[in-house]
Amino acid sequence: MTDPRTVWLSIKTAILGKLLPGLKWVHPDLANYLSGEMNIKRYGVGMRRSAVAVLLFLFLLSTTLPGTATPAYGGAATLDYENPGIDDGTSLFDEFSQTFVISGEPLDQVVADFNGDLRNDTAIIYVNSPVVDIFFCDPQNSFSYTNRTSVSLSPYFVTDIAVGDMDHDDLNDLVVTLNTTSKNVVILNQSSGFIVSIDNKYDTILRPHGVLLEDLDNDTFLDIVTLFSRDSAPYDSGIRIHFHSDDYGLGGVEIDLDNVLYNMDLPRYFTLGNFNGDDMVDMIVGDQTTGMVVGFVNGNSNGLTWTATASIPLNNPTAIMLEQLVNGGLKELVIAEKGTSMLKFWRYSNSTSSFEMYTNKGDQSRISSLAAIDINGDGRIDVTSSSTLYHNITVFNTPTSGSYSYSNAITFPTPLNPISVKTADMNSDDLSDLVVISRSSTGYGTVSIYYQNLDTASNANDNQFVSGISADLSTMGDFNGNGNAIATYNQSLSIIRFVREGSPDLAQRYVGLNLSAILSTDLNDDGYDDLIMAASDTADVIVWFGAPTFLSGGGTALGLTSTLSQALSLTSGDLNDDSLTDLVVGGNGGVNIFNNSGTSAPFSDSQRFTLALPGASVTSIATGQLAWDNDHLADIALVNASASCIEIYYQQGGSTRFIASAHQYMNIMANIRGLAVADLNPDKNLLAAGSLFPFACCFFHQATRILHGLLVSRQPDALGFRCLAVEVRNAFPVYHNASVPVRLRHLTQPRFLIRQRPLRVNLSLCDCIKP
Repeated sequence: MTDPRTVWLSIKTAILGKLLPGLKWVHPDLANYLSGEMNIKRYGVGMRRSAVAVLLFLFLLSTTLPGTATPAYGGAATLDYENPGIDDGTSLFDEFSQTFVISGEPLDQVVADFNGDLRNDTAIIYVNSPVVDIFFCDPQNSFSYTNRTSVSLSPYFVTDIAVGDMDHDDLNDLVVTLNTTSKNVVILNQSSGFIVSIDNKYDTILRPHGVLLEDLDNDTFLDIVTLFSRDSAPYDSGIRIHFHSDDYGLGGVEIDLDNVLYNMDLPRYFTLGNFNGDDMVDMIVGDQTTGMVVGFVNGNSNGLTWTATASIPLNNPTAIMLEQLVNGGLKELVIAEKGTSMLKFWRYSNSTSSFEMYTNKGDQSRISSLAAIDINGDGRIDVTSSSTLYHNITVFNTPTSGSYSYSNAITFPTPLNPISVKTADMNSDDLSDLVVISRSSTGYGTVSIYYQNLDTASNANDNQFVSGISADLSTMGDFNGNGNAIATYNQSLSIIRFVREGSPDLAQRYVGLNLSAILSTDLNDDGYDDLIMAASDTADVIVWFGAPTFLSGGGTALGLTSTLSQALSLTSGDLNDDSLTDLVVGGNGGVNIFNNSGTSAPFSDSQRFTLALPGASVTSIATGQLAWDNDHLADIALVNASASCIEIYYQQGGSTRFIASAHQYMNIMANIRGLAVADLNPDKNLLAAGSLFPFACCFFHQATRILHGLLVSRQPDALGFRCLAVEVRNAFPVYHNASVPVRLRHLTQPRFLIRQRPLRVNLSLCDCIKP
C-alpha cells in the first residue's frame, strides 16, 4: 500500500455512486424518483488517459453523469496525458467506470458472454446463498440490477462457480458446486436458459468448495476439477477430476491433500496452467489455514498422472495466480501472503522440482484477489490486486527487470471490501477492463467495472500524482486569472503552497498562523478567486484577495475579527438577499456572518452579524436554498458537533435575517464531520453529510409535502473510509488532510468533495444526478 506521505489525487470520481444507493433502500420517495434512471452509459470508444500515475475512485450506484471536454485551465489545449472523457450528452462519469448495487454479499464471479450477444456479462454467487445471478450487459454497455437472470439451487448454498462450453454448442455454460455431499456439482447450460436439471447434477467427494474447468485428457471436452473437504476435522481434503469421457462420474482421479506431505485441511485456492513448460496443464493448490501451497505436475496427456512439487510453506496465503507475466520462460506464480503483507513471485524449477521465489512486493495487506491485465500495451502482463484492508485496487506494471514498485503502479479505492477482481473486455474496444465485486454493506454488494483505454484503467476522469506534499487543509481557485491552482496548507510549516497541473511547485506564501479552515471563492466579483482563512487560535479571519500577482504575494489582504471563541469552518453565500457574496464563519458558540458592502473594502467588523448558538461547535457549514416553498433565500446548514447532528437555520425576510428559533434539527449522526449542499436531482437543493465512524453518509432530500422539510436517508457502512469533510464545488477542487491532488478543469455541475481518513485514502469527487 502506498506510503501515507504519498499523495494521490482522485479528481473525476463517482463517490456519489457510493453514497446514493442507500436512498434506494431507505426512503421510497427518493428511491422511486431515482430508480431506473441511473445506469452509466458506456460506449466502445477509445479514450486518452493520463499516462502519469492515476488514482481512481468509484463507489456504488449505477448512474449517469454528463461528460465534459473543457480544457484544463486558462483555455490551454488538452495535454497529451489528459483524458477529458466523451461528451455525448447522455453518459455519466465520462465513461470511465460504472457500479451497480446487488442484493446479497458476493462470494465470487465469472465473466463471459451469457446470452450470445457478443458482450461480456457477469455471473455472481453469494455468501451462504443458493442463488446464481447473471447480470447482462445491454447494447449501451451498461448494467443494472434488474437486467439479470436468477437461478436458485435451493436448499443448498453455492460454494464456487466456473464458466466454459460444456456441450460444444459454442455457448458459455456455468458449472457450480454446492455445499452438500451428493448431487453437488451442477451444469447450467446457456442453451436451456440456465435451467437446473436433474440430468446435469453430478456427485463429487464430500463438500466441494472449488471448481475449475479444463480439457485434461485431450478429448476436446471440458473436464471438471473440484476441490473438496469436510467443514470440520477430520477434513479429508482433496482434489477430484471428473472427465467428460466418464460422464463426469467418480472414475477419474482423486488426489488426497489431507496428509503429512501436503498438510492441507481447508484448501480453498487452486488454479490450472502449465508451469513447467511441457505444454500440459498443471495444478496449484493453496490452504490459508495451514499456509501450504503445492503444485501438481500433469505427467500424462490423459490427465491421469499427477506428481506433487515441493510444498511452499507460507504465512496465511489468501490468493494465487499463475500467469505468463513476461514473454519467454516459464509462467510466474503470484501468491498473496497475508501474514507478511506481501505479494510473492515464484517460478518453477524443473531441476529441483520446486518453486523458487524471485521477487516480492511488500505493503500488500489483506489481498483478496489477483488478476492479470496488460495495462500499458507493452506486451508484459501486469498484476492487479484487491485489498479488503484498504478497500482498493492496485495495478502493478510488470517491470522488464527488478522489483515491482508503487512508483510504477496505479492504486484506486473501490467500494467497501472488494473480494474478487476479474479482467475482460466489457465495452468491445479490444482492451481488457476490470470487474470488481465488493461486499459493501451488510446484505448488499456492488459490481464495479473500471474501463481501460490506451494507457490505463480508471473510474476517474483526470488524475495527477503529486508527491512531497503534506496538506492539512486544501482548496482550489483561480487566484491570479491564470487558471485554477490548488492551495494547500501545511500546519507544521505554516505555509500555503500552490500547485497546478504540471506544476507541483507553483508558489508558496507564509501564513504564520494555525488555521482551522480555508476557502476559496470570489468575494468581490472581480474575476479572481480570493483565499479566506480562519485562524484556530485567535478566531480571526484573514482574506487574501485575488490579483494577477497573487501567487507571489500580491493583492490586498483583510483581517476580520470573529466573536466566536474558536473559528472552525467557513462558507459563503448571499445571506441578506442583496445579490452579493457574504462570508460565513462557524465555530464554538455559533455563526458569524460578514455582510458584503459591495465597496472596494467589502467587509468589516461593523458589518458582522452573530447567530448565537450557546454550546454549539460548528465544525462544518454550508449555504443553500433549503426551503421547499422556493423563497429564493439562502439558508445555513451546519454541523453541530456538540449535538452530533445537522441544524438548518432558515433565512428570514425581515431586517434580522437569521434567528435561532427558525431552525430544523436533523437526525443524530454519530461522529458527523462534514456536510455539503447542492441541487442534485435537479429539483431542490439536497444536503449530504459524512461521518468519521461508522463510515456513513446521509443524504437529506427536500420534500415538497413537508414544510421546510428534508427526507432523511441513512446508509450505514456505505463508505470504505472515514469521512473528514464534504464540500460541493462547481470547479475541480482537491482536499485531504494530509495529501494534495492535482487535476484542474472547469466543471459545469456541482460535485461532492469528500475529504477522507486514513491518509492513504484519497479525495473523491462526484457529479450531480440528472433525472
